[in-house]
Amino acid sequence: MNQPLILVDGTAFLFRSYFSTISQNLTNDSGFPTGAMFGVVNAIKHLQRKYQGAKLIMVFDAKGTNFRHDIFPEYKANRSPAHDDLIVQIEPLYKIVRAMGFHFLCEDGVEADDVIATLSRFANEKGIETIIASGDKDLFQLVGDNIKQLDMKGKLFSEEDVKEKMGVKPNQILDLLALTGDSSDNIPGVPSVGPKTASKWLDLYNDIDGVKANAEKIGGKVGEKLRESFDLLDLSYELVKLKFDVTLPFDILEDEPGENTEELIALYKEYGFSMWLKQLGDTKPSKIEESKEIVPQVDEVKTNVPEISLDNYTKKLILIEDEFEKLLSKLSSCESFVFDLETNSLDYMEAQIVGFVFLVDQNSFYLPVAHDYLDAPVQLLRSNVLSALKPILESPEIGKVGQNLKYDAHVLANVDINLNGIKDDTMLKSYCIDSVATRHNMDDLALHYLNYETIHYSDVAGSGKKQLTFNQVNIDEAMPYACEDVIITNELNKLFESKLQAYPKLIALYKNIELPLIKVMLKLERNGAKLDELSLFNQQNEIKTEMIQIQSKAYEIAGDEFNLESPKQIQQILFSEEGFGLEPKKENSQRSAIYK
Repeated sequence: MNQPLILVDGTAFLFRSYFSTISQNLTNDSGFPTGAMFGVVNAIKHLQRKYQGAKLIMVFDAKGTNFRHDIFPEYKANRSPAHDDLIVQIEPLYKIVRAMGFHFLCEDGVEADDVIATLSRFANEKGIETIIASGDKDLFQLVGDNIKQLDMKGKLFSEEDVKEKMGVKPNQILDLLALTGDSSDNIPGVPSVGPKTASKWLDLYNDIDGVKANAEKIGGKVGEKLRESFDLLDLSYELVKLKFDVTLPFDILEDEPGENTEELIALYKEYGFSMWLKQLGDTKPSKIEESKEIVPQVDEVKTNVPEISLDNYTKKLILIEDEFEKLLSKLSSCESFVFDLETNSLDYMEAQIVGFVFLVDQNSFYLPVAHDYLDAPVQLLRSNVLSALKPILESPEIGKVGQNLKYDAHVLANVDINLNGIKDDTMLKSYCIDSVATRHNMDDLALHYLNYETIHYSDVAGSGKKQLTFNQVNIDEAMPYACEDVIITNELNKLFESKLQAYPKLIALYKNIELPLIKVMLKLERNGAKLDELSLFNQQNEIKTEMIQIQSKAYEIAGDEFNLESPKQIQQILFSEEGFGLEPKKENSQRSAIYK
């Protein structure tokens, strides 16, 4: 087996998908909830795109108790029951995953983490590159050699990354978690010991045995707690420790289940996933596609995602004067172009221009002016470029299309260029179409609406403390990243324009309010706003007087004075027998358990 192995913590993705889509109320035609299913399958497809050729194994927690409950019956006892609309999606999701052709593991008596531990150790011994897709910090203890962990935000953790995030090495994660415990799993740990204290002890004494052997050297209350809690510490260690000997029902090196296309088509139709039906070659429209709603619905946006191809676009690097002159001619004569700036900061008041990006028709151009890493190629002089582009950028007759053009306008204003002719802004269009469907940055919009995984900034500049500013990024890597931005902006703009055509009121909102507000907000953010201090002072006095009146009324109702800012005193008044005797109600925790 030469291809990489991806072990997907399906239960973690299930929870994340459910809670990230709960506000969108995704359902099929009959009202059956589908948000959790959609999120997990979308995550799988994202992994397939990102790691082409990798072998995926989906691992889920089994229903019922496991061996940890035998050790400690109260294990996970404080988890709230899962919501019904999550539970009903579990079996259909399992069917979809199996039909997609992935190995599916849900082993009785153990947890998904134990199965992942067994698989990862086996793969590591065979020298197979392995990625654990999970946000579970327990699994950090597996990272090392050929094993890395991919968290829910897309960050890939090596041994160094685990040390930076957790404060200890991967082989100390088990000791760290045993010391600190885990309230969500009801693992006790040592009372009063948090991650910082535990990390310090492990740095000094290496592991739990070392900590216990040197417990007499640790002073203060925390030292007393430690010496009193050896039994709890041993229990916690056993609960956190992973199994590496789970019996598996198949050979990961040889067995390949294979996709059941016919069943997958039937499942996608049943649950309204028309986007994926099209990918399978089934073009029969679903009821959702045939119906026409008055306002755009989130499930419509989610299920009708086009497949895009960037093959028709060209990407060109501009480094010499002759090519720049040709570009200027194109920009001057076109009706509109897509535009973006690459800068060295997110702070628009401090940002310096590193490069200009343009798209005219199907041709994209990256014009670098300030990459300054060692051995960077000679670039056109920034001052000359600015002078040549100024009349084009300031022309109200030449339309500019972009993503969050207010930022670019700010940066241009820093160099005395007044951006005019703003024709379209995909960030604003996205907000008008559906303000809550997704975040409105480029990467999320591309994934949500185009089913396309962009080159992320971290892919070219790194992440964390070692992240480069854009001027330090190699131009050979900067060019495709920058050009992709304007290409994706163009694709999004075309899609959003077609969606807006069905909603004249949204078009009016976008054209008459949102776009003109760019200029207004630009001036306000750069210049500030004049305040009428006297009016504000008078308003403050009016509010203060009203608050005193409300406070007096509250005292009168309660029959006594109390501190309105004290939750404890309010609780006494509202819920005690001496007070109003109201019945308190509890809200379910968002962190629920599927199984007890």
